[in-house]
This record gives sequence, structure tokens and C-alpha cells, in this order.
Amino acid sequence: MTIPLGLLVDDPFLGVTLTGTVSKEGGIYLGAGPAAGLPVAAGASLYGGTIDYPNQNATDRHSFISAWSTCVAGGFGGGVGGTWGRPPSGFAQKDFAYESGLTTPGVIANVTYSMKLGEVPSWAW
Repeated sequence: MTIPLGLLVDDPFLGVTLTGTVSKEGGIYLGAGPAAGLPVAAGASLYGGTIDYPNQNATDRHSFISAWSTCVAGGFGGGVGGTWGRPPSGFAQKDFAYESGLTTPGVIANVTYSMKLGEVPSWAW
């Protein structure tokens, strides 16, 4: 979800992104950071995705999610996005993730920092 900063600055293209992630193992992560978007920096999306690394394990996923990342995404109803995790760690295959899902119309770019808050209870899986 991206919240416009129109109340703080006179620029409809700037906002704050809030992210929530649930890992394959049930880890719950929350992130936030600055964003810029078109036609405005406001919107919401629900994406599912995967890290582009076939031999990943739980440690790889935690390291990717619980760090700085930058994302570009967009769509109109349906959307796609790409995330560069742990910049500037490099440009290896394991540093990128791709997502698709539902979104409000527009294009957004953001930089976020995420941290682990807890775990989904095992009975919920």
C-alpha cells in the first residue's frame, strides 16, 4: 500500500510505501520506505512472487526479505513487479524477485526496509 504525502509536501507523485510479506516458512515481515508513482503515489496491491534463485533455502529468503530492497511495479487491475533485494549487494540471480497479482492502476517505484515481526502459527498452515 502506498500513501501519498500530499498533506506534507505539494507533490502528488511522492508517497510512503508500507509492505507486508509472509515467507514460505511463515515468517511475517513489515517494511516501509519512500515511493514515487504515476499517475499519483497512492494505491494498493496484492502480489505473490518468488526469488529468482532455484536453490534457495529459508536463510536465503530471510536474508532477501529482511533488508533494504527496491521495487518497480505497475498494472491496471492485474499487475507485475520486480524487486532488487539487498542493494547494492550485486546483480546475481539470487538478488532479484518477480511478482504478479492485483493492483490499483498506475506505476510505482519504491525503496523499503523490512524487518521480521514474528511467525504465522504452525496450525495456520
